[in-house]
Amino acid sequence: MTENPIERNICNFGSSTSNTGDYIFKEGDTENALYIVLTGRCRALAKTDKGLKALGDISAGEPVGEFALFT
Repeated sequence: MTENPIERNICNFGSSTSNTGDYIFKEGDTENALYIVLTGRCRALAKTDKGLKALGDISAGEPVGEFALFT
């Protein structure tokens, strides 16, 4: 029987804590991780030729990270 990749990874849950100014990941990182914000919020940023640009905020209960895990 072929194992479903989601089922294979379901046991890989963990938790981490971030502080103001911490980066969860950066553009180009190769880590395959999906995060769910439990409390607080985080901000998605993009590098531009003029510096960092805010793309949006991710609030408690929302996912952020590698959505390719679901494809």
